[in-house]
Amino acid sequence: APASLLRSLGVRALLWRALSAHFPEEAMPSLLIGENGRPALSDGKKHISLSHSDVWLAVALSDDPCGVDVEEADAVRQPAALVRRFLPPDEAQAIADADDPAMAFLRAFTRREAALKRGDGLRLCEVMKQPPCPAFGRELTAPDGRRSWLCGVGTDPFSVTFCSGRNAGGMPFAKTVRESTAGSANDP
Repeated sequence: APASLLRSLGVRALLWRALSAHFPEEAMPSLLIGENGRPALSDGKKHISLSHSDVWLAVALSDDPCGVDVEEADAVRQPAALVRRFLPPDEAQAIADADDPAMAFLRAFTRREAALKRGDGLRLCEVMKQPPCPAFGRELTAPDGRRSWLCGVGTDPFSVTFCSGRNAGGMPFAKTVRESTAGSANDP
């Protein structure tokens, strides 16, 4: 439980960092927990999505609904069984044929999880059977070498701030990228 609490606090600190680029400190909106446990901001103008894995923290910020998900490749123990259970047959076959099926599954899963967090009104089992929605994604490698996949879904432009919660010393390194669902990432 202490590690989970630290990740939760870390993602809130990362959210504050992301918001500080858009709001002066005296006008900083509060974090609210809305319907179905979905995070929201008190100003009602910006939309957010939060995610964390054992290693990574991520925050998406947009003027429109958005979603973000980050998952570690090591967490996928049996991608073939998950693929057959949750994905359409053509996509399942493409993942089975991939050079790295675990990472291919993560790309498919995180895209759908991010769409779910965006609030499309579907349950995960329904989202998994849907065709992939436009999204950006990038592979992340933690300082200890573990690989993860970060995916965001939103209306252009939106930003994602992410960092490794495992960096040594003080506030972890954080990077903000302005992402495009067309597939390009632009570092500001």
